[in-house]
Amino acid sequence: MRLEDHANSGIYPADLHGVYALIVRGDQATLRRSATTLERQSVPRMMVDAAIALNEGRVDRCRSLYERALNMASRAELPYIVDLVAPFLLLEGSIDRYERLKEACPAIPYFLACFTAIEAIVAAGDGDCERSNVASEKAARLSESLGDELLHGRVLQRLAYAALKRRDLIAAAELAARSAKTLESVGAHRTAATAYSIAYNVHHAGTGDFERAEIYAEKLVVAARRSADLSLENYGLVAQYEMACESADESAASRLRKSIDGIALAEQYEERFARGIGDALLSALRGDVPAFHANAVLLRDVLAKDRPSVALASALQALGAAAGGDYDEARRCSRNALGLASLNEPVESAHSSRYRALARALAASACSLIGDNVRAERATLRHAGKDEHSVLALVRVAHGADVHDAPRRLWGYARAVALVRDAIRRSFRNFDLSESEFVVLRLLAQGMNAPQVALRTGRSVHTIRAHTRSIIAKFGVSGRAAAIAHAQLHGLLQ
Repeated sequence: MRLEDHANSGIYPADLHGVYALIVRGDQATLRRSATTLERQSVPRMMVDAAIALNEGRVDRCRSLYERALNMASRAELPYIVDLVAPFLLLEGSIDRYERLKEACPAIPYFLACFTAIEAIVAAGDGDCERSNVASEKAARLSESLGDELLHGRVLQRLAYAALKRRDLIAAAELAARSAKTLESVGAHRTAATAYSIAYNVHHAGTGDFERAEIYAEKLVVAARRSADLSLENYGLVAQYEMACESADESAASRLRKSIDGIALAEQYEERFARGIGDALLSALRGDVPAFHANAVLLRDVLAKDRPSVALASALQALGAAAGGDYDEARRCSRNALGLASLNEPVESAHSSRYRALARALAASACSLIGDNVRAERATLRHAGKDEHSVLALVRVAHGADVHDAPRRLWGYARAVALVRDAIRRSFRNFDLSESEFVVLRLLAQGMNAPQVALRTGRSVHTIRAHTRSIIAKFGVSGRAAAIAHAQLHGLLQ
């Protein structure tokens, strides 16, 4: 009898095969009913309680229950638990422990396919694409040979994740779609939702196909709701919220923000940072400069966990500081963002690459806006070929281009750049430059030096240089060239 037959028969409620299949399917109502038939301190009951806790987003309780189950399990029971805890161990980098647990398991053909798929993920994480491909092919053959659709769909889901880690985006998209279709056909909606989450990540962070990413985020939410998995549903809602903010759809973003306001976000899906990005962008869409800056600071100081996310948060903070007139903070944060964004990891996720590209684009835009033109030009030229759509499009907005000239997936970021650009323009027009300082500024902008300006105006070189220093101080820039660039950029010389 196949594993799903055990689950469907209803005559093995305490049988570990049936319990495992129910957990893989992930239907919350069925899991709760099954829990009432199991002995409280038994391994099957702990596994079911752990799955329920995971679906509710209570990650610590889930891990604690699985740890207790591992300590109590017999050798025959061990493979079922190891397969379920494997994603946690991979996420926290406990590869050695996973390998030790796997070695202690008896050889069962069903789990050989699952464990081989995990091997493909581990190899991809190590940067060994060849070993990952070999393991993927072996896992696919093993799962197909067993004729179990539930198993096959789950293995395909893991192979999609391995392909995503290898940055084989075409294979990842195809495998994720096949996995979701297979799992939906056997009623495993919770696991199908996980496959949809991979497809969403492929297109959102990898291919840049924003429309497909939106479709899969919606499918993710629907599948999660069908299995009553609150944790995955919230992940999908945050994904939709982030994309609504990124595409500058303020109405949809506000509606989704109300949906996710106050919900508990599960740590294993790492959506807190995505929600933080959305919050910062939504503030920009609403024209709220102080809130935009505050959200960017929170993003950097609390929510960012690695170099690419810190780089992106720093770039957003630089823009917020520039909009508020704190050019020193803006300069410091933009340079920090560019420095962090230039540090390539040997193996990094698609989202990390995307965050670094966005950080470069936003930091270069901030540099342009505050007159750090050499650094802005260097960042733009160095990465124009690699990140052309993001870097050049956002820098053009900083120089006055329309927001909608950028790709749709960047409209929210472009609106943030435009918000800062317009705030600086307003502040420049409000600077209390004297009539003499305006004259000096315009002559300097024509290419004259201090002696030439003194000759033209009939004033001393000392006075012209004093006026120049005053202009630089009022603009909050680093020198004469930066003052001229700022004046040109923000319409002060028109």
